[in-house]
Amino acid sequence: MDISGNMSKYFNAVEKGTRWLLQLQNKDGSYGNGVIELEAYYKSPLAFAETNHVLQGQKVIQWIVEKYRTPAGHFYDSLNDISFQRHCDLYQDLWIIWGAWRLGQFGIAQTGLDFVLRFFDKTSGGFQSSITDDISTARRELRSTALGGLVSLITGNIEVAKAAGEFLAKIIDMQPGPTLGFFLMLDANGKLVTDFPVEEERFFVVTSRQKQPLYYALGLAVAFLAKLSYITHEPQYITIAQKYLSICERYGIEILQHHYSGKLGWGLAMLYNITGEIKYKELAFVVLEYLAELQFPTGEWLLRNLFPNLREQPFVLTIDRTAEFSIWLTYILNELSGKK
Repeated sequence: MDISGNMSKYFNAVEKGTRWLLQLQNKDGSYGNGVIELEAYYKSPLAFAETNHVLQGQKVIQWIVEKYRTPAGHFYDSLNDISFQRHCDLYQDLWIIWGAWRLGQFGIAQTGLDFVLRFFDKTSGGFQSSITDDISTARRELRSTALGGLVSLITGNIEVAKAAGEFLAKIIDMQPGPTLGFFLMLDANGKLVTDFPVEEERFFVVTSRQKQPLYYALGLAVAFLAKLSYITHEPQYITIAQKYLSICERYGIEILQHHYSGKLGWGLAMLYNITGEIKYKELAFVVLEYLAELQFPTGEWLLRNLFPNLREQPFVLTIDRTAEFSIWLTYILNELSGKK
């Protein structure tokens, strides 16, 4: 693997992925023939923003607003409520806000922010896992908080971002030990949630014995904390990011070569930029190489550990991951090539 600076292979991967999405897009911003699920669209505004296809991104965001924004400012697909199934109800909202902001659609972004901040707990610094006004039962969750903190940081709400960073510092210090995994939620009283339905275990704790561990929860924490340190110039967040990275290292090469590894790759690239430690660059290249290998020559991405071919991979998922992997490759490359 060449980490000396020849990254044209990875830039080409981004170009191919973006071209595939552009060829799929209709004039109104929608995709293909009858692709209506929000799951196919919510990452595309950011993907187009970061690859300099602003007009196409604005078409997508307007299509999303027209089809899926409620009067309250929430983006909700009533026919496919996957965000609720993942115990991270704000996930799609936060991605759409992020993309809207980067596209210069500040009104759309602000309306979304006003909604999601209703579910931010100032006391703990955490964002709720569920959309509920009953704070006595609401859980605060790592993924919601890391992504909510990141989007707050990007949109200029530094105080919320710092509070989210403190939540991440708190929850990692509460973990019971490596043999039990990493627990992702705190209850309304600030205690780790360790009791949950067996069939929903992966949404509450990350363990290596699971078939599909939510590695991206840990990778997102690393990325958010690195970005928080970079923006605020406060080094304690790097220390916390490195603690999360130590947790990631327990899972070995699998966490770097996984369809959830993009967020971690971005975090590693930022850590390299901030600290200058070459090991972070080397690990970021492992992620780059793995993600590039998952791509088809025509530009779309196949999750090879889940599906044997593109015909069996749901088309909505193909769109979703092509947009997402284009983003992570772009962000990692920007960090490693000095184009931040």
